[in-house]
Amino acid sequence: MADLGDSPGVMEDELIVELEAAKDEIKEATQFGLIGKVIADRILNKKGVMNVLQSIWPKKVLLKVFDLGPNLYGFSFADRRCMEIALNNGQWTIIGYSLCLKKWDTSKAVNDIRFETINFWVQVHQLPLEFMTLNNARKIGKSLGTVLDIEDPDWVNGFGRSFMRIKIAMNLNRALTGRFKVPRGEGESISTVVKYEKLGDFCYNCGFLGHGDKNCDKPTIAEGNPGGIAKYGAWMRAVAVRGSQKEESAVSKVKSLPPGSSSLKITPVKDIEKGIPELDPDQIEDILLKYRKNTEGVRRNLFKEKETYDRETLQSNRVTTTLQQSLQ
Repeated sequence: MADLGDSPGVMEDELIVELEAAKDEIKEATQFGLIGKVIADRILNKKGVMNVLQSIWPKKVLLKVFDLGPNLYGFSFADRRCMEIALNNGQWTIIGYSLCLKKWDTSKAVNDIRFETINFWVQVHQLPLEFMTLNNARKIGKSLGTVLDIEDPDWVNGFGRSFMRIKIAMNLNRALTGRFKVPRGEGESISTVVKYEKLGDFCYNCGFLGHGDKNCDKPTIAEGNPGGIAKYGAWMRAVAVRGSQKEESAVSKVKSLPPGSSSLKITPVKDIEKGIPELDPDQIEDILLKYRKNTEGVRRNLFKEKETYDRETLQSNRVTTTLQQSLQ
């Protein structure tokens, strides 16, 4: 037997126990599980956190919540669709603080799981229409973090919004960006404003999530720039755009879907028609954005049909009630 005392990093009297990993069982038990951390500089009341979570996701969607430590929770969802909607359609806030969700890596101890990024829908304001393109959205997104999705500016078929929307994985170890400039030649530049949808508590002094300026331990750096404009502030909180809640509301409707239902899938173009060259990532992203736009129209029509049906059913019930009362 080898002398463990000769092994680097192993003390002579250190106890070593070989364990078995129940990979298959754990994978099955946590297949619809997420782990989340509330980004806060204080430990939140667990009962209050649980109440907020139950108000966000109904019990038939979120089956169970596990207390894993200070501001750290495990989530067990009903199925994969519920889990993916929760993961992809935040940002979620708990008692004013941002909740960072990620897939549960069961190969790591809970305290070894790192929460280094958080996803936000970011709005870029005060850009001229000629700069509101998908390519420019990608450039902006990459300068702020990792681009996850882009809302099609749609200035071809209509003017769309007055700002661009980009879903970005933001680095929690970096301050948020409130403004940036775009050079326009001859020494001129455009000053833009960056806003974040469903932004939790953050510091107006240093720009970091999880604490307010009263509890900031950094030197005062947000007094304003030479032009007198504050670097961070409440103006970085974006008003939620109409329609941005559609996926969240879909969570509560998942229970009405047939068993085994899943989100729509796209068959690759190269599998439909031979001879089409391989698409690059930007082309694929453009196709996906146009696809989402078309399916949104279908969903709106289905919603209108349901409204009409509900209205007609209500009227029919009223007539039936009136007839019953007249016969009594």
